[in-house]
Amino acid sequence: MPSRKPIAMSEAATGTGRFAGRHALVTGAATGLGWEVSRQLLDAGATVAMSHRPGGHAEGVRELVDRFGPGRARSYGCDLADTESVTRLFDDAASDTGPIDLLVNNAGIWLSGEFSQISVEAWDRTFAVNVRAPFILCQKMIGQHPGDETRKIVNITSQAAFHGSTTGHAHYASSKAALVTMTISLARETATSGITANCVALGMMDSNMVHESILARPEYYKGRIPLGRIAAPEDIAPVVLFLLGPDSNYMTGATVDATGGMLMR
Repeated sequence: MPSRKPIAMSEAATGTGRFAGRHALVTGAATGLGWEVSRQLLDAGATVAMSHRPGGHAEGVRELVDRFGPGRARSYGCDLADTESVTRLFDDAASDTGPIDLLVNNAGIWLSGEFSQISVEAWDRTFAVNVRAPFILCQKMIGQHPGDETRKIVNITSQAAFHGSTTGHAHYASSKAALVTMTISLARETATSGITANCVALGMMDSNMVHESILARPEYYKGRIPLGRIAAPEDIAPVVLFLLGPDSNYMTGATVDATGGMLMR
């Protein structure tokens, strides 16, 4: 498993900072990028609802709840492939923290299989987690009563949305392309409603999802990255926070390339 920066003792759970008063929902928050985005939002004053797979890797979320307190950090088990579970996640988070004004659709699955061998079940599950769950959460968020501040949606996509799969992940690449197009459509419809929707495209970032693949072929993956190294969550989280903050209020429908040069678009 990739290492993770420990929470510094100086990071107090005071609820002050540039995201103070903001209510965020981050999916896939127990590890990797979701954990780091949640930590940085909490450290900057936000209240953060964090989802994790039921029974899986919940210790990462518990660590943040213990550090920042249940008044600011809240944990929710959610099966993102199940429509009712996703709906319940949003409703419970909004009820517990207040209206969600920052949404990060980070969670995803990366199933393997050559195109001719992908089952319909694997294809459908990939789209359920990577596209349908973000669709439901975005729809729930924009259906809330408008607030005074710009509401922000950040969807995590991949360079594979533009390049396609090169290693047997056509269902993943297709789902991430769908997420980009969905985000553009959403951004167009909500542009005058005080809501922005943007994507961050990842290249190869060390996470639980791809860690074993990186260990198996580290030079192959590094060789595809012009910057010559695999990203850590700490490299990407500041990009996400920029899109969640006020400095990006004039951006919507964009995909920010955070791939180390793999995408260059």
